[in-house]
Amino acid sequence: MPAPRIVSLETTAALITAYAAGGRISQIGKPFGYDYKTVRRVLTENGVGIRNVGSQRRAPLIADINQVMKWVNDGESC
Repeated sequence: MPAPRIVSLETTAALITAYAAGGRISQIGKPFGYDYKTVRRVLTENGVGIRNVGSQRRAPLIADINQVMKWVNDGESC
C-alpha cells in the first residue's frame, strides 16, 4: 500500500479555504491534482468537519395492517 501523498501547507490552506467557502471535495482538489480521498484526508487531519451530503433520512413510517394489506394488494414492493 503506497504512502499517503504529502500536501504542502500552502495547498492545505487553499483546500481548507475552498471547502469552507462551500466547495465540494471532489472539485476543490482538481486544480492541485488531488483526488477525493486525498482532499478528504487533508481536511480531516486538519480538524475540518465534513458536511453531510445526500438526501435527508425520513422518519420511519408507521402503518396499520389495513394500510400494509392495501400496499400488498396494489402490488407495492416490500
